[in-house]
Amino acid sequence: MSDDFENPLVSVIIPVYNAEKYIAKCINSLIEQTLQNFEVIVVNDGSTDNTPDILKELAKEDSRIIVINQSNQKQGAARNRGLEIAKGKYITFVDADDWLDLDYLERMYQAIIEDKADIAVSGLVREYTNSYKYYLKYEEKQVFRDISDVIKICKFPSKGYVCGKLFSADLIKGLRFKENVYYEDTAFLIRAFGSTKTLVTVPEILYHYFSNKSSTVKSAQSKKKFHDRIRSALEVMEFAAQQNITLPNLLIAKERKFLSTIKYYRDRIVYYYLGIKVYVKHIHFEQYVDKLLEN
Repeated sequence: MSDDFENPLVSVIIPVYNAEKYIAKCINSLIEQTLQNFEVIVVNDGSTDNTPDILKELAKEDSRIIVINQSNQKQGAARNRGLEIAKGKYITFVDADDWLDLDYLERMYQAIIEDKADIAVSGLVREYTNSYKYYLKYEEKQVFRDISDVIKICKFPSKGYVCGKLFSADLIKGLRFKENVYYEDTAFLIRAFGSTKTLVTVPEILYHYFSNKSSTVKSAQSKKKFHDRIRSALEVMEFAAQQNITLPNLLIAKERKFLSTIKYYRDRIVYYYLGIKVYVKHIHFEQYVDKLLEN
C-alpha cells in the first residue's frame, strides 16, 4: 500500500469536546494502525478542559494529525467541518472516547476495495469500565446490494451509528449532518444507505465504543434531546417513504415516568409498569407526535 500522505487513502474524522481523559487513547489506536496512509482530522468543538493542549502535542508528534478548532457547535457541525477538508478516498468517523483494533483500517480498506463496495461495516462492541457487550458482530464476510438487506444486516435504525463504517468519499461527500441537534447519525446514514450499491461486512475486527456516561447523548435527558430524537425518527421515516425503503417498526420516542415506561412506535403506543408490558394502543404516529413535541 502507498504511504503517500499527501494523498491519503483514508480520512478519519473525530469530533472532540472535553475528552482529555480519552482522546490520547483514541488517537494512539490510529497512529499504530497497520495501514499507515491516512489522515486524522480532529475537530475540537470548543473544549474547555485540557483537550486542546493534548491535541497540540499529539499533532506535533505526527504530521498526519490535523487539528481544527471551532466554537462549540455540537457533533454534527464538527463532522461537517471534517468532511469539508477530508482528502481521503474513503472516510470513517470515530468518536473521541472510542478506539479501534490495530488492523481495523487495513481490513476495512481491503474489503471495500476487493468487493468494489461503497461501505464496509465492522463489528461494534460496547465497552464498559469492567465489562463489554457486542452491539454488532459479523462472523463472516458478506456482500449486500439490496437496500432492505443493507438495513437488516446493519440493524438500522436501532444501531444507526456512522461509527464502525468505512464510506467511499464519493458516496458521502455531498451529504451533511444536521447541525445543533442530537441524534444526527440516523438521518445521515439512511441517505448514505439510499445511495449505496454495495455494502460488505468485515468479520473479526472491532470498533470499540466506550460507554461514557458524560457524553452528550448519554448524559441526562433534556427537552431538546427528547425533541431531537423524535424529529430524527420522523425524518428517517419520511425519507424512507419517499425512497420506498422498508424499515422495521421504528421506535419514535421513549419516556420514563416513575415506575412506568411509555414507548412510542409509528403504529402503536406500548405501556410498561415495572418492566412488564401492561397495555398496547394501536394508533398512527401522526395522531400523537405533535402532542409529544409540545411536552
